[in-house]
Amino acid sequence: MARRTAAIRAGHRAIVLLAAVAFLPVGPAPRAAKALQRIVSINACTDQLLWALADRGQIAAMTNYAANPAYSLTPDEIASSGVPLIRGEAEEVLKLKPDLVLAGSFTRTATRQRLKAFGLRLETYAPAESIAAAKTDIRRTALMIGQPARGEALIAEIDAALAEARAAIGSRPLRLLQLRRNAYISGKGTLFDDALNQLGLANAGVESGLKGTRQGSLEAVLKIQPDALVMFDAIDRPGDQGSALLFHPGLRDSFPEARRVIIDGNEIVCGGPSLPRLLRSLARGVRGLAQ
Repeated sequence: MARRTAAIRAGHRAIVLLAAVAFLPVGPAPRAAKALQRIVSINACTDQLLWALADRGQIAAMTNYAANPAYSLTPDEIASSGVPLIRGEAEEVLKLKPDLVLAGSFTRTATRQRLKAFGLRLETYAPAESIAAAKTDIRRTALMIGQPARGEALIAEIDAALAEARAAIGSRPLRLLQLRRNAYISGKGTLFDDALNQLGLANAGVESGLKGTRQGSLEAVLKIQPDALVMFDAIDRPGDQGSALLFHPGLRDSFPEARRVIIDGNEIVCGGPSLPRLLRSLARGVRGLAQ
């Protein structure tokens, strides 16, 4: 009798245990991804990425460069949007309590270190030195902020502009040289160099072994003798010493307006949202040379 009672009790315990196990979750419970609803940009180029890809409600702040026409494609729209514009200092960012901070590799190291020390999620971007790198940054940002469709749409727009520009230029093996104020020239490993290569054009700045963007001289430009110069904006007269070289008689005589391609400076500052406009501007300028 005692053995039968013990067996019954053991059976009851087993039934209770099985019932309890049946209601236990299998593996860890899935955690919902936290929506990034407060994103701050502290770099001129990440400003452009964030503005192009994010919902306005996701943007907690961008830098003052976002409303500066020298850097931004849509300065007036951004200035009137109500999005806070900041200098990008650590104290300003910390007050905003962001979910994510986008910075550039040239953003002050002390600022980035302080933000990380406070536990903020910080994503850093290097300058895009090719169209492929710009596309990678677009896709990375779009996935990060939960807007993958907008990222793919922007990449498709770049591809369409590239195909359109190639068709417009056709087969014209021209040698172009980008010349900025203070005689800065873009060589190999720059976004400008890659854009020309993608369009079937040659970057004359590479011929002298130049890598990156470096300061040259009037003599160097005249020695290279490109087919045309690519310059930022049409300046009527020199506003300072840095742009005075662009009005030197020797440069003017060798490269009159018919041998100059003018693009807006804000089209080449960053890769990404500005690329469609850059590619179309280059194609339009080259076609103007042909005419």
